[in-house]
Amino acid sequence: MATDIGSPQRFFHMPRFQHQAPRQVFYKRPDFAQQQAMQQLTFDGKRMRKAVNRKTIDYNPSVIKHLGNRLWQRDHRDFRAIQPDAACYNDLVPPLGMLNNPMNAVTTKFVRTSTNKVKCPVFVIRWTPEGRRLVTGASSGEF
Repeated sequence: MATDIGSPQRFFHMPRFQHQAPRQVFYKRPDFAQQQAMQQLTFDGKRMRKAVNRKTIDYNPSVIKHLGNRLWQRDHRDFRAIQPDAACYNDLVPPLGMLNNPMNAVTTKFVRTSTNKVKCPVFVIRWTPEGRRLVTGASSGEF
């Protein structure tokens, strides 16, 4: 057997110890940036998206005003006309309260447009019987 005299023989087995990290016995506050990022993303059932504050519309005051007006209004002669002034916003009532004047339901101010994934013309728009949603009939056959 020929042995190399110049180099000593080495031990090649190197044990792999798994070092355990010290356990935290104190409460660690969550990272603020991570917490803020988690608050901005919400799951809507389809995909993760940024949370958006939406304006809420409270219909209760106008409905209560309409119910109160019905007590003393005999017929269309007692209905009050809506004045085009910001001070008369308190006199607004639901469309059911102005059946004699359908012009009050005509919108003249463009607010926003909403599009679906499939861009197609919408031919019919109707309110649901409870008056909370609009149902649209598109040319593609979807509602």
